[in-house]
Amino acid sequence: MENYDNQNNPVQTDIEDFTNPTPQHGTTEVDLHNDNQDSSQEILRTDWDSQFRMHSDINDHSIFESKFSEGDVYSLNPYTQEYQKVEGRKGIFRDEESEQKFSFVSLPSKDYKLVDHLPLFEEVTTQLVDCEDISTARVHIEDRTFEEDTKAIRTIHLLDHTVDIEGTGELCMRIDVLNSTNSSWKFQVFTGAYRDYCRNSMVFGGERQYYAMKKHTSGFDYKEEVSKIKNAVSNFATQGDVFRTWLNTKVTDEQVILFFKEVLCKKKLSDIQSLQTTIDADEDIEKRYNQKELGFLIHKWEEELKTGMSRNLYTLYNALTNWSTHAGTNLDSYENEKGEVKTMHQKKGKMHETRLRREGRVLKAIASPLFTELAS
Repeated sequence: MENYDNQNNPVQTDIEDFTNPTPQHGTTEVDLHNDNQDSSQEILRTDWDSQFRMHSDINDHSIFESKFSEGDVYSLNPYTQEYQKVEGRKGIFRDEESEQKFSFVSLPSKDYKLVDHLPLFEEVTTQLVDCEDISTARVHIEDRTFEEDTKAIRTIHLLDHTVDIEGTGELCMRIDVLNSTNSSWKFQVFTGAYRDYCRNSMVFGGERQYYAMKKHTSGFDYKEEVSKIKNAVSNFATQGDVFRTWLNTKVTDEQVILFFKEVLCKKKLSDIQSLQTTIDADEDIEKRYNQKELGFLIHKWEEELKTGMSRNLYTLYNALTNWSTHAGTNLDSYENEKGEVKTMHQKKGKMHETRLRREGRVLKAIASPLFTELAS
């Protein structure tokens, strides 16, 4: 997500300010009934990407083979011009043994625990394959690394685990695992669904689906966290039941716009120049809401209605996931009534971070009191 200052200029948000990130697939199309996926689909690529691979071999972890290690850190003494070891601290380095290179990556906190990508994703595969309740015979996998391989995401679509939501689109179960070796991302596991009707990631959190976000500390056991994925299979059907309930929960355009304003587009008090101005100028919503973002969300709502969806809570939910899924793509722009092309994302921004932030905001939005009120 991009924040905006009082002049509506984009302001970078630090990843540590974002507490509920979730994974992202880009804009690949997945045919749930086609074992031979076409690799020519539109793929979101940015300057921050290191590698991308789309395939159907759950045992192929080749994209994650970059190795990272801990090492001593030295500081230059300006008086003696000698390097001195920094006691009690370890740095993270990219270890390229074949080229005899040991490149500095980051200086994490003292209690940071390095977990390399390869053993982590191999553990995910092992536990999925060994679980009798999960079918891995037909899978669609998207592997991504970012920023010189220090950040990694594996997305697994389990094509034999699907739920139909009364003709509105078949949902396919997905599992996403995120990891970093530069201390910028927490370890995350997310289970959810993928709607092949419009290629949306169906972001879903809470008790119905397993979601975890853990710091890389000495007490972190990634094998234990990965083992909890198995429970997601039984919860997947429950998620479909919730979506069916939302499908029959009517909402009006006025309720949807109010939800967008109050839950997603309302500016923080610190972003408003004067509280008294806001109180005295109630009609001036530009001082209280992010107008650009509000316009995009309304546009996504209208897009869903044009596909034949009715005015219900499930359509609202699809509009939210449509907005989060397509961050940074050509679907992140639209032409308004004045013929002006509006673009939401920053062209030179880290789009993988933008997508994570947006999907995290969707998680928060569906957990908000106003969404609960609409669902009641």
